[in-house]
Amino acid sequence: MLTALGLLVSTGCGGAPDGSVSDLEGSSRAADVMGAEGELSERKARLDGFWRSDGYGFSMEIRGDAMQLWQVTEASCALSYTGRRYELPPNEDGVGFLLDMGVELTIRAGGSPNQRKMRTEGAITDWGLERVASLPSSCNAVIPADPFSVFDSLWATYSENYPFNADKGVDWDKARAEYRPQVHADTSPAQLFDILSSMIRPLHDMHTHLVATDIGLGYDGWRPDTEPYTSALLDRFNQIVEERDVGGPLRTWAGGSVAFADLPGHLGYLRISAFDFDTQDARGDAIELDRALDEIFTTERVASQRGIIIDVRVSVGGHSPLGVQVASRLTRQPYVAYGVEARRPEPGQYTDREPAFVVPHRGPVYAGPVVLLTSRYTVSAHETFTQALLGRSPEVIRVGENTQGAISDHMYRSLPNGWIFSLPTQRFFTRGAAYDGPGVPPTVRVPVLTPEELDRGEDAAFDRAVTLLTTHRPH
Repeated sequence: MLTALGLLVSTGCGGAPDGSVSDLEGSSRAADVMGAEGELSERKARLDGFWRSDGYGFSMEIRGDAMQLWQVTEASCALSYTGRRYELPPNEDGVGFLLDMGVELTIRAGGSPNQRKMRTEGAITDWGLERVASLPSSCNAVIPADPFSVFDSLWATYSENYPFNADKGVDWDKARAEYRPQVHADTSPAQLFDILSSMIRPLHDMHTHLVATDIGLGYDGWRPDTEPYTSALLDRFNQIVEERDVGGPLRTWAGGSVAFADLPGHLGYLRISAFDFDTQDARGDAIELDRALDEIFTTERVASQRGIIIDVRVSVGGHSPLGVQVASRLTRQPYVAYGVEARRPEPGQYTDREPAFVVPHRGPVYAGPVVLLTSRYTVSAHETFTQALLGRSPEVIRVGENTQGAISDHMYRSLPNGWIFSLPTQRFFTRGAAYDGPGVPPTVRVPVLTPEELDRGEDAAFDRAVTLLTTHRPH
């Protein structure tokens, strides 16, 4: 799942813990008191100063309507983003900032005057802010763009933020000892790129990226058993689904990212290939998804539906809240989708685990049998969607392969020479288990998108789903 800055979004918030009026109360309440210039100025001033994120490696300065965000490690400090205060919609609590790269960020009340909660659009849980006296000492130094500083900045960012080295058997200190001596003052950009990407590669993580636009090079990690799918594979997959599985074109929404077809026997087929619809912002994506789901989960269809196949076998990821939004149409009982925790700089230390909830939709919901089709190309937000269905009752039967195992939100960072890289920072837990690395396993294992199957125009996973829903109906 891709979220700007890799930051988390609140699943809910409120006033100060003691019930008093928070200095970050929403514009809906604040509208009654903001008529006075003095009150507005006072509320702005309460945020003025320096703040440090709990995990994620960011420091922040707020002065009046202006914000600056620094990405910080022990080895580096760089100004990443600037922002300006903007007015939130009337139904949203907090103080909003619009960052220079077009992303909305909201700050809300925390547990004390020196604590806050912050979220960005497109993420699923909060992350904390703590007031501090100043920026870190690393921000007082000018970081040169030489090969040594570039290496040290990337290595330190992974060292302080990456959650899965131990899980993947990668000793990051040993990696530094192996690759740092290969860096020299006259190391060329192409050579430096090769050193950095070689150091990252053993992580086999699709949420690790390195982009050097000045020399036209890029690196994207994948699990060792996965080659990125091609447009030819995608075209053939779509052809098999339409001509063989559902017997005709699917009805589509959100630019084709959401598709549905009614099948014989009162079954339904729902395919979701992206949880990012390229609308103006995350709110627009949520509205677009609701429009599709309202037309799919009608009162009449829900009443007659005997089973639904949800297909996320080929996906590009997106925003996790949209997966929870779909899950809300599939339950009559609220439940925990997953808990999220983030790496702290100290080895083995994590933030408090914060739950994200599936809350039943207020309109028609379908609570009957569901089969979910997954594959090695089920990635990112489609994996958090898969996790969000693990706690559903009745159980969702998963057919196919392990998902890719690139689940955590990933944050983008810049290097002193202008290169961009990204890495995951979190662990998503469902019922005490996290799945980054191996991916979420299927209930029923069936080969998916093999060359032989594509050549023959077959779809064993779809056939197994239909059989489960008609002959061995899951309960």
